[in-house]
Amino acid sequence: MDLDLSTPYILEPLASTMSVRQPSFLPTPHAGFRPTSPGVRRQCRSPSAGSTVAASSSATTRTVSAPPPPASVQPHQPSGGRRVPVVVNAKFENSGFSRAHLRGAQFLGYEGADQLVAQVEAAVRQQAPLIFAYLPDADRSAHEFGLEHDAFAAALVMVDRVIARLRRALPARGALVITADHGHVAVDPEQKVDLGALRLLLSGMSGSGRLRYLHARAGAVRELLPAARELVGARAWVFDRDTLLSTGWLGPQPTPLVASRVGDVVLAARGAATMVDPSEGRINSLITVHGSVTADEMLVPLLAARGEAGR
Repeated sequence: MDLDLSTPYILEPLASTMSVRQPSFLPTPHAGFRPTSPGVRRQCRSPSAGSTVAASSSATTRTVSAPPPPASVQPHQPSGGRRVPVVVNAKFENSGFSRAHLRGAQFLGYEGADQLVAQVEAAVRQQAPLIFAYLPDADRSAHEFGLEHDAFAAALVMVDRVIARLRRALPARGALVITADHGHVAVDPEQKVDLGALRLLLSGMSGSGRLRYLHARAGAVRELLPAARELVGARAWVFDRDTLLSTGWLGPQPTPLVASRVGDVVLAARGAATMVDPSEGRINSLITVHGSVTADEMLVPLLAARGEAGR
């Protein structure tokens, strides 16, 4: 996409990736591949009490004692092997997800908006040709309080001020490009579907409430599909694995690695419905969610403007 930066800001709509969640979207700009190539889908849980399944970013269903090596979950070298400065909350520096999609980067941690701006300013002074910064405050406020709450409005004001400060930190020859990884859907409690009713047919569940992967117990695949359709009714699109892969929703030609991490049955929520995994606890109380393919979740902005430093 060619961006005309002759005006102060340009705005273009973009479509996010499926599933519309950070593990699928965030590796994409760093790896330079479609989400169907990095293969990071989502975590998986087993319905069996006390069991743990791999892993923080992998949707396998085998019981394990430790997550897989991050490089095996996202095998592509981020940023083409270049040491790009990434400004991310300091608590994520050594997480498995960060080591999967940010390994080799110059990690610049921050603990608040002021420090985020300071880290970007420092990277600009070092003449870094590309800087990546991630600010999750608006997303977190939406999840916890909802889109109509004063806390979410305050988070938007804070983000707006950070954007203005970042633009002032960039030279006129530079550009500030802003986007998001997803939108939000307000949860309707009346449209929650408790997937615990399918537990006797499952070896595990992965994904999220808006895009749920169901992994069948041995010999239960053919029984699981009609049972899932009967349970969710019109509240979700229901696919078996082969049908989902053939739709193109995951992009053209998903790799075998990606295909192996897709559930035997896939539920993509419609409207304001959520597909509830009872084991997820606090996650099931979120006010807003995302992950499916509705416009409210998929469409995100793209804004760009020249820097203002030295003007």
